Amino acid sequence: HTVADCPDMAERMVRLWMHRARLAVAASDCRLLDTFLPEMMQIGALTLIPASASLLASLLRSPQNARVDVEVWRRCADDDDQDGVLDVPSLADAQEAVESLANQASMYSSNLWDLLSRTASYLSELEVSAVQAGCLVSNDRNRFLSDCADLSYHLPMDPAS
Repeated sequence: HTVADCPDMAERMVRLWMHRARLAVAASDCRLLDTFLPEMMQIGALTLIPASASLLASLLRSPQNARVDVEVWRRCADDDDQDGVLDVPSLADAQEAVESLANQASMYSSNLWDLLSRTASYLSELEVSAVQAGCLVSNDRNRFLSDCADLSYHLPMDPAS
């Protein structure tokens, strides 16, 4: 089943969470952050950070915090099992994947927040320049700040930094 096959909004949301869970499991299992975050910090490509922060924030969102309907999750998992889908995550599996990924990311927390802070300043400067030039301003900075707020739930900033 795909999200497009689901007329019920609750089932669509569960399918989205299942997809995120599979991505979080894959990212955690291959230790993606152990390669990805140090590389991003080394190259310091601030233009790539908003998309990277958005991906990480999305993967760290917890289906339990979203109050996903457990019964709908079970029904979707059963449907997937019957259809022969491999690696159907349970709600507990999804939560475990988020926690595992958050633990991996926490090793880079202070460096990550330094990078996010520099990126926020960079985006603010771009916005000021655009306004001064009479250009339309996008919502990139607001989306980025929203993702940073989501990240702060799993990766609290060190008060000393």
